[in-house]
Amino acid sequence: QITLHEWLNYHDRLLSDPALYQATIGAVVEFDMVVYDLDGDGALNLGDYTAFFQSLGLSAAAAAEAFSRLDMNGDGLISHAELLQLVDEFFKSNDPQAAGNWMLGPF
Repeated sequence: QITLHEWLNYHDRLLSDPALYQATIGAVVEFDMVVYDLDGDGALNLGDYTAFFQSLGLSAAAAAEAFSRLDMNGDGLISHAELLQLVDEFFKSNDPQAAGNWMLGPF
């Protein structure tokens, strides 16, 4: 168990060290692509993203809403490169409208 202070300090350190950020976030994205790419096509589709949301206890409706905002080019897929960009936006963007803010739904 960790405290909120420890959690925030960890993320401050992660975001202030580009090498640590790349190694950590890169590994998380790789893991997510392997685990949640259910059909093995190298990209996440709505079904894959719904499975991810449901593993977090979130609804299929929330997954559909989030996916529609994350699929910026409208091709029905989130590629590895797109996922990296979205995760970067989630962690680094100051824009409240950035698509990456939808990684975990409408929070």
